Amino acid sequence: MTRVLTLREGVLPPEDLSLLAPRSLAGLPAPAVERLPLGTGEPRALAEYFELHEEGAANDELLVVRTASARLRGLGRGLDGGCLRIEGHAGAMLGRDMRAGEIVVDGDCGDFAASGMRGGRLRVLGDAGDFLGGALPDTRQGMNGGEVVVHGRAGDRAGWCMRRGLILVGEGCGAHCAAGMLAGTLVTPGCAGTPALGLRRGSLVITRQAPALAPTFNPGGEVDLVWLRLLARHAGAWLPELLESHPRALRVCGDLACGGKGEIMLPCPR
Repeated sequence: MTRVLTLREGVLPPEDLSLLAPRSLAGLPAPAVERLPLGTGEPRALAEYFELHEEGAANDELLVVRTASARLRGLGRGLDGGCLRIEGHAGAMLGRDMRAGEIVVDGDCGDFAASGMRGGRLRVLGDAGDFLGGALPDTRQGMNGGEVVVHGRAGDRAGWCMRRGLILVGEGCGAHCAAGMLAGTLVTPGCAGTPALGLRRGSLVITRQAPALAPTFNPGGEVDLVWLRLLARHAGAWLPELLESHPRALRVCGDLACGGKGEIMLPCPR
């Protein structure tokens, strides 16, 4: 049977929820799962925070968490395999330091999702908060590998100090996406504010609405690149309307204030 954890009403779990992973609970009987210590310092039994029940076919590689609270922090932290499915709001710092496996959110998530992520896939069917894939205040780098797919919108500064990986956003980003990006690729229909300030390397692909750019970006002309075609094919499995199957783009190079080795791909005028 698939294990389902439902957050008890009025309860706020600790920040460290890394134990809530399919492989951490695999093979344990239900009473042992309920007694597992959750949190640091003075841990309390998992059953004090979550109600456990089982449903459907047996699957040790799947864990379902149901929650009506946006105050959760750190679900999926360090996930190293299996599938974690979250029904409801996933809270902040979702998938932090994730290494492998998959997280699927049937709802929204909060700030700093995928921060420090190194592998696997994080898929959000709703909206994401600020700093998607971004560096936490006490770190120098954000997302460092893997793939993030957001079907809705992302908040401000998506890709902040992103180091590696791929972020796909279906309905656009808030202000200053790809700011401080060190490498990697972020694809979005559009963004508010001036994008890619402090871009060092990597690619920001804007597919529909060309924004105003900082003067430290230089036009590089119209391009038809193989990697854009491959990217469109890959993105089409999740967000078929995000990129055209044979995309051409206007390439802009920068940020020249930070070495100028990054690029922004803008939609060609029709």
